[in-house]
Parts: sequence; structure tokens; C-alpha cells
Amino acid sequence: MKTWNGYMRGINLGGWISQCPREQSHYDSFITEKDIQAIASWGLDHVRLPIDNDVVSDEEGRFTEGIKYVDHCIEWCRDNGLNIILDLHKAPGYAFYDPNSTLFEDAHVQDTFINLWREFAARYGGSSDFVSFELLNEVVDAESSLWNSLVRRVICEIRETAPDIKIVIGGIRWNSASTLELLNPPYDENIVFTFHFYDPFLFTHQGAQWIKPLSRLAMLYPGNIRDYRRTVKKLNSYDSEYFTVPEMGRDYLVRRMSPALSMAKKYDVPVYCGEYGVILSAPADSAVNWYRDIHSIFEEYGIARAAWTYKSMSFGVVNWPGDTAEQIIRCL
Repeated sequence: MKTWNGYMRGINLGGWISQCPREQSHYDSFITEKDIQAIASWGLDHVRLPIDNDVVSDEEGRFTEGIKYVDHCIEWCRDNGLNIILDLHKAPGYAFYDPNSTLFEDAHVQDTFINLWREFAARYGGSSDFVSFELLNEVVDAESSLWNSLVRRVICEIRETAPDIKIVIGGIRWNSASTLELLNPPYDENIVFTFHFYDPFLFTHQGAQWIKPLSRLAMLYPGNIRDYRRTVKKLNSYDSEYFTVPEMGRDYLVRRMSPALSMAKKYDVPVYCGEYGVILSAPADSAVNWYRDIHSIFEEYGIARAAWTYKSMSFGVVNWPGDTAEQIIRCL
């Protein structure tokens, strides 16, 4: 399996120009060069920058003044020896949290989406030595054929001006590892497959106020597998594999990640875990256990990755209390 050198250990900058207050004071203060310097000091090699289209572009996909924040971040990364992935987190007609997305139904919206990526390619395509593109964050329930068709159109446009920039593509169902098999074979040698990893979900999202069944949940990791089975039965949802493994722990994580590894091997393509993390409401000791296990898996299998997320957003690595943050940072 190919490794993605330069993007092996990173972190997301969620909440800055994506899923954020639409206020200039926020844009000017949430992330500054000091944050990029801190990330570089941890020994990481890149950041993933989630971007909402309406922060940086107009309704036709043309850049607005807001693109200066992307420019600043790229400059800071270059000056501090970090690579960067530009992740389109919210796109024309699409957001992973919006059930009324129109991107896969409306031809005009698709043209706007393509126009926006044409703008990105023209502006940043010449910096392929340290900049990469991620086409869209977490496609949820679109037909894989529709997503594959749109991916090919966008790649063809990008390649007109950025022939060798790395392009990151994920599967449907929230970038599930199991849906990478539904993607078409890589368009060229500069494609990277991505997946997100928050398993066991009952643990990593316990106490999440935006997921009502989990809002009062309390779980440990590794914990007792019987507790996971009992909880999932009560919720009548989530991961059936709790009933197929003898215990919760590292082997379970590998099993859940294995479809992504299989596709990387099949196509000899780098695989990238663009998001992984534990909610701040989880027990700190268990969170450290989870990060240690997943770090060891990433290292064993040569998986590039970026933790979710640097700060705030309910998952901020630097927001863990006491020495927990330092322990987790050592596991990134």
C-alpha cells in the first residue's frame, strides 16, 4: 500500500471558516499564525483546512474577499514547514448536515461546484508541492454513481490547470471506510482515497447534544463488550459488529478500518483518515487509551491522518483538561 508522504500526521482546523459564526472578528482571531506554529512544534506535517463555500465564494462559485483567510493559512503553513489540504466542507448545494441538499439533483448547482474548484485550481494549483485538494466532505446518502460522475467531471476540470496536485476523494455515508469500494478506480496516480473514523461511535460521540440517543450516554474504552452490546440493543441502532467481536479494543478498530485498507491495496492508492477523534465529554483516561490504540494502528499500516480537531467544536484536542491534552498530542 502506498503511503502519502508529507501528510502522515496532521490535524484539522475545524470551526474557523467552516461550521462557524459568520463574523469577521471570528475569522480574524480563531486561528492565527501562532496556532500554526504550535501545530508545527508538535512534530505534525500538515493541517486539513475545512472551508465553507459561502465564506470564500459567491453564488456562482467565484472567490470573494473571504478567500484571504485561505491565502493566510497557506502562507503560514509554507512558512512553518507544514503541508495543507483544502477541504470543501460545505459546497454549493451541499452540506453533510443538511437533508435538503441539491448538489446531486440540480445541474446548475453542479456547474457552480465545478466552477468553484476551477477557481481553487487556478489559484493554488501551482503549489502542489505542499497544497492538496479534498473535493467534498462527507457525502451522506447520494447514489454512488452520481457521486462518481461528479468526481470525474471535477477532476477533469482541475487537471486542466493543476495536473499533478493531489486530489482527495471519500465514499458516501459520511466517508465510511466500507463505502470506498463504491468509488470508481483512481482517475490518475495523484488520487488519494479518504475515510473518517469515529468507532466505536457509542464511545467517541457519547454526550453529543446533537445526537439525542447519545446525549446521556456514558461509555468507557476499551470497556466491557457486554456494555456496548447492551447499549446498542437499547438504542436499536448503530454498529452490529459489537456482536461479532469477543471484546472491545484495538482488534475491533482494525476490523472497522479494514475495508479502507483493502481498497488501498487493491488500487495501490494512498489512504487517508481525514477525521478521527473523541468528544470532550468522554472520560479522559479512556480517550487517551483510544488515541494510543488508533495511533498504533495508523503507524503499523502506514495510514496518513488528521485528528478532529485542533480546538473547540466539542472535539478540540487542546481543550482536554490537565495533562490529557499533552498525552493525546503525543499520540497524533
